[in-house]
Amino acid sequence: MNHWYGKVVLIAGGSKGLGLEIARAFGNQGALPILLARNSSDLESAAQSLASDDIESDYVTADATDWDSVNSAIQGLIQKHGDLNVLVNAIGKSTRADIENLDLTEAEELLDINYLTALRCVKSSLPSLKKTRGHIVNIGSLSSKTAWPFMTPYTASKFALAGFTHQLRIEIEEVHSMLVCPGPIKREDAGSRYESQSENLPEAARKPGGGAKLKGICPRKLAEQIVKGCEKRKAEIIMPWKTKILFVLSSISTRWGDWLLKKNASK
Repeated sequence: MNHWYGKVVLIAGGSKGLGLEIARAFGNQGALPILLARNSSDLESAAQSLASDDIESDYVTADATDWDSVNSAIQGLIQKHGDLNVLVNAIGKSTRADIENLDLTEAEELLDINYLTALRCVKSSLPSLKKTRGHIVNIGSLSSKTAWPFMTPYTASKFALAGFTHQLRIEIEEVHSMLVCPGPIKREDAGSRYESQSENLPEAARKPGGGAKLKGICPRKLAEQIVKGCEKRKAEIIMPWKTKILFVLSSISTRWGDWLLKKNASK
């Protein structure tokens, strides 16, 4: 029997993008994906998309930036479907800004969206996941590992998520916790989504990955790797693999790592 058959997988931020592809990947393996997001029409569309692939799913509307909302939703799902086997925290937002002109309200918003939403979902789900010796998957970024020009609010929030995931691995041994660190993910609006935020910034800032010389990652292939990573109980997934060289170099010498980053960022 398939390892995932009948398992309950909650995807926070599962109504679109990578979150939806993760739901599809688990659903294709026989799991029951449950989507959590705050836009009900997006959730309905996502469920219909999964149904078109013969994947049974469920969804719930909740605001993960609000503890009462998300906790009530998750406890209701557990009561309805039984204990969770996987929690995927795929809620996220990126932005572009230079430090000197940084909007502090926006920085606080990104910290909430990219880190505190995951903390709330984990806090609500953890007793259930400990029962099943399940999995927590936190969707980070290459920015969970390194800085990049004009991405301060995003990088700081993703570093917080990385630290939180490490804490989970150290403290909660019954549950497998995995940090996923992908580069830019392919999407239809990849070349235009940062236009308004980058008017006074260098041209590279408005490009995917802040202009990093990396190919866009196929979300479906990444989702499949995440499912396999859970099966193997990996601590991290980093894509593309060649970026690991930079991270190793930076751990040996901060000066070398910074030099290499600046050299590539200035191209």
